[in-house]
Parts: sequence; structure tokens; C-alpha cells
Amino acid sequence: MNVYKKNIKFINTCKALAICAFFVMTVCIAFQIYISNIVALKGMDYKDLFQKKAELEREIALLQYKDSTLSSLTLIEQKAVNQGFIRMIEPLNSITPPSLASLNIQ
Repeated sequence: MNVYKKNIKFINTCKALAICAFFVMTVCIAFQIYISNIVALKGMDYKDLFQKKAELEREIALLQYKDSTLSSLTLIEQKAVNQGFIRMIEPLNSITPPSLASLNIQ
């Protein structure tokens, strides 16, 4: 009878360990699925952000090109001529160095 009780106790312990192992395995699989979903979503966000970055870089390059063409001296000179400006031949005023008396007043 004593051997029979030991066998039943051993079988019950094995069943309990099997149930615990199954529970731990189920929790681990659920956790792995959860982590995989988080990583996949981060990857999709990274891909979207990378595409937006590339789009913004193209836009910046286009704006820099437009800026360089609009701020070129030849274009500014052409617009000035079209608006009626004429080329200056001599300076408007000659700037003289300040005298000693005017430096004292300031």
C-alpha cells in the first residue's frame, strides 16, 4: 500500500509540473507574440518616418535651388533693369572721415 501511495503522489506531482510547464509555455508564447507586435509596429513607424524624412530632404533641396536662382545677382540685375533702374556711374555722396571736433561732441 505504501508503494501505491508513493506512485500516486509521484503521478500527481508530475501532473502538477506538466500543468505548470504548460502554463509557463503559454505565457511565454503570449509574451513573444506581444513583443513581436510591438517590434513590427515600431518597424512600420520607422519606415513611415524614413519616407517622410526623404520627402522633406527633397523639398529642402528644391527650396535651396529656388533660393539660389532667385537670389542670383544676374536675376536681381535683370529685375532692376526691367523696373527702370539704371546703372550708377558715380557714387551719390562722398563720405569724408570725421573731424576731431565732431568726435569730441559724440
